[in-house]
Amino acid sequence: MPSGKTKPVRKLGSGARDHRLETDKAAGARRKVFTFRAIGSVQSTSSNDDSADTIPEESTLVLRPELSGGLEGVEPGDRLMVVFVFDRAGDFELRQHPRGDRRRALRGVFALHSPRRPNPIGVTVVEVLEIAANVVRVRGLDAWPGTPILDLKAEAKEER
Repeated sequence: MPSGKTKPVRKLGSGARDHRLETDKAAGARRKVFTFRAIGSVQSTSSNDDSADTIPEESTLVLRPELSGGLEGVEPGDRLMVVFVFDRAGDFELRQHPRGDRRRALRGVFALHSPRRPNPIGVTVVEVLEIAANVVRVRGLDAWPGTPILDLKAEAKEER
């Protein structure tokens, strides 16, 4: 395996995967294992799998019920960062055409919002519309229905 690429080692519960980071031993780097467990998933009013079309829509984030206490202090109007997994993304390339449009010049993956990344992790800031128990209705999420959610983080602001 080429240096610097991740390789799925084994499937874990709840759709999580154990990934090992293969690194260049000559550089003195160590292998690291990161394990993530989804805290919930995305539901959307759209059945369209084109993420470009989902941004203005409302989506619903359904968290595992035992995590609902973590929403304490989140209110409608707040902005949250949704950290999720591009679970249907293909292999990545370091240089890609924006939105897959071959008429547009190649750009580096780190300059794009492409889901085809070295680590298939997405982050989008959304507006909270409503919260009920373990369900959060939001606007502005660019993730497909069924996408696993890894974390929610409040947008940086002063503590109340």
